[in-house]
Amino acid sequence: MEEFLQTVSVDKRTANLLTTAACGLGALLVLVRSVSSRRAAKEKIERARTRRTESLHRAEQAVLRYRQSHPSTDSALILSLSLSELTKRLQEDSLSPEEVFYSYMEKTLNVHKKLNCCTEILLESLDELKTIGSKKKGLLYGIPISIKDNIAYKDHDCTCGVVINLEQPAQGDSVIVKVLKKQGAIPFVKTNLPQALLSYDCSNPIYGQTLNPCNPQKTSGGSSALYNLLNFPAGVVPVSTVTADDEEELKHYKGVFQDKMDKLLKKAVTGAEGLPVAVQCVALPWQDEVCLRFMKEVEHLVKQKRK
Repeated sequence: MEEFLQTVSVDKRTANLLTTAACGLGALLVLVRSVSSRRAAKEKIERARTRRTESLHRAEQAVLRYRQSHPSTDSALILSLSLSELTKRLQEDSLSPEEVFYSYMEKTLNVHKKLNCCTEILLESLDELKTIGSKKKGLLYGIPISIKDNIAYKDHDCTCGVVINLEQPAQGDSVIVKVLKKQGAIPFVKTNLPQALLSYDCSNPIYGQTLNPCNPQKTSGGSSALYNLLNFPAGVVPVSTVTADDEEELKHYKGVFQDKMDKLLKKAVTGAEGLPVAVQCVALPWQDEVCLRFMKEVEHLVKQKRK
C-alpha cells in the first residue's frame, strides 16, 4: 500500500509538471503568434506607406514636367470655375483636359501636405489623360475626380484605414467609377475617410463635411462622417450662404440643454458669414443614382427660386 501511494504521488507530480509545461508552451505559442501578427501588420503598413509615397512622388514629378513645358497655364482661374463652367470650357476647347488635370493634381498635392488627406494617387489617370479625347461626348469630359478610399478601383486597396484590408486590391472598378469614366471623368486620387462619427468641434456646414482636397474652403461633395461609415451614398448641395443677420441671431443662441455640447456647437459655427449653407441628400446603400437624382432636384429648385 505504501509503495502504491508513493507511485500515485509521483504520478500527480508528473501530471502537474506536464500540465504546467503544456500551459507554458501554449502561452509561448500565443505570444509568438501575436508578435508575428504584429510584425506582419507593421510590414503591410510600411509597404502601403511606400506605395503612397511613391505615387505622390511620381505625381509631383509629372506636375513639375507639365509646369516647365506649360508655364502660362492659369491654375488659379481653372480652380475658381464651377463644375458647369469647367465642363463648358472643356467642351468648347477653351481649356484642355491637360490644363485642368494638372491644375487639380498640383492643388491636391499641396493640400495633402497640410491635411494628409490622400491615401493614394491613381497613377493610371496619367495614361487615361492621353486617351481622354475619345470621350469628349461624355457629360464629365476631362473633369478630374477624387474618390473616397471605400470606393473600389481596380488593382487598388479599399482599406478604410483598417490593416486587415491592406494588400487586397479590388478585382474591378465599382459601378460609380465605371459610370464616371464612361462620362469622360478622370478619377485621379483616393482620399481618406473620417474615423469618428461626429466631432462638435468641427460641426460648421463647411467643416462638418470632409474637406475637398482641391479646395479646403469647399465641401468634398461626398458623404459626411456618419454616412461614410455606414456606406450610405450622400452629397451636399449649396442652397444659400450665412448672412450677417444669421451671425447676429447666433449671438443669442443658448442651445437646447444649455450644456457644454451646446456651447461647443455655437463656438464651432460662429464666424461663418459668407460660407455656404447646404442641404445634405442621402440614399440607401448602393443607390447612388437615387442620391444624385435627389441632389439634381434640389439644385433645380434652388435655381428656380433665385430667378
